[in-house]
Amino acid sequence: MFLKSICILVVAGLTGFGPILKAQSAPVEAAKSLLDSCPENLKAKISLPFDSPNRTNWHYFPRERDGAPIGDMNEEEKGALRALLGTALSETGLEEVDAVMRLEQVLFDQSQSPGRDPGNYQLVIWGEPAKDKTW
Repeated sequence: MFLKSICILVVAGLTGFGPILKAQSAPVEAAKSLLDSCPENLKAKISLPFDSPNRTNWHYFPRERDGAPIGDMNEEEKGALRALLGTALSETGLEEVDAVMRLEQVLFDQSQSPGRDPGNYQLVIWGEPAKDKTW
């Protein structure tokens, strides 16, 4: 009886983890799909080592950064990026990303500063997308 109870708990537990395992694999699959959609020169800018010292060198102000500007991406690549963002963000989160980028155009129109460009958001994937690795 005890063994049957343990088996039932294990099976019930494993089936309960299905959505969690799927959620873990969705970003990995989306990131790989994004990288696969990019030509080698763009992929080389996007895919950088996780242990790069620049990974933690972040600042809010516009400046030169590692990565590929979103403005350099074609519509297929931008669609793959949106699919990747969709694995981590809610619909509201995606709308907020769009709003921030639209605001960048408004700021450019007001300031005429070349640093204000909605296509100048950099995309970097630090490390190799995998379920069993940090990336």
